[in-house]
Amino acid sequence: MTENIDLVGIYLEEALKYLKATGLKYKLKVTSEGSREHPYGKMRIVRQKKLPNEIIELVLVSEFTFIYGKGGGNGGL
Repeated sequence: MTENIDLVGIYLEEALKYLKATGLKYKLKVTSEGSREHPYGKMRIVRQKKLPNEIIELVLVSEFTFIYGKGGGNGGL
């Protein structure tokens, strides 16, 4: 079921609504832990990975510190 899901590029809050509505399990990874300027509401998904047991891992980055498509930055990619 998780093979057909692509959440990359959307906001975390939108992804969480979808995942909770479908009942899928997920794990969140934040690229810059502990920073005060990273409210979860402004996080975008930059990478996703299928883990065992139908769990989706989502890698998040703050849109305040990362210019999507420019590479590097605080995104840790």
